[in-house]
Amino acid sequence: MDEHGVLQLKWTPNTIIQTSDAEAAMQMVNEMCGNTVRPLLVDMATTTSVSRGARAVFAQTCQASRIALLGASPVDKVIVNFVLAMNNSTRPKRFFTSRMEAMEWLKAPSPPEVNASPMIDGTKEFPDEIATGTFGCAGAP
Repeated sequence: MDEHGVLQLKWTPNTIIQTSDAEAAMQMVNEMCGNTVRPLLVDMATTTSVSRGARAVFAQTCQASRIALLGASPVDKVIVNFVLAMNNSTRPKRFFTSRMEAMEWLKAPSPPEVNASPMIDGTKEFPDEIATGTFGCAGAP
């Protein structure tokens, strides 16, 4: 947790996030937050993939008030979009390629929570290939 109360999670390079990894990350977030919801920055710029089980874990509600997912490439955005497409949480989520922009968004006053679909870049829309699951990853669940 930084001096602004933002939790920061950084995955190691070339990580394939498995169910146990996701469970450990969620447990740590919940433990660090206690009864207080806090913003969360997830740096996944070098993450390779996210397993089906991990996606199910990330779909659960945790003590993060809003989540900024930080990536570095279009591949990262595809991974994030796929994860968020499966996520029914009403907590705001956005993908960023700039750490500074992500931190500004996380530290901004939170609007009232609404019952909405997961958001990418502030929209409720997913690219057609994400919405239909036709983005062509061989062997993807």
